[in-house]
Amino acid sequence: MAICFGTIVYPNGIKVKKVDICTESQAKAYMSYDLKPFELAVKNVVTVPFNQNQLDALV
Repeated sequence: MAICFGTIVYPNGIKVKKVDICTESQAKAYMSYDLKPFELAVKNVVTVPFNQNQLDALV
């Protein structure tokens, strides 16, 4: 089960339920939280300079 842009677990660790709903601002916050580990992984592995668009594409 997923909500918003694909969130399956809320930032507080609780799993998404079938009846859950969210606002657009919540969806954006959940996505930011979900992407953070991937963003950090890319920043730790890529050793050449890159811009925000390139980071976004790699994440």
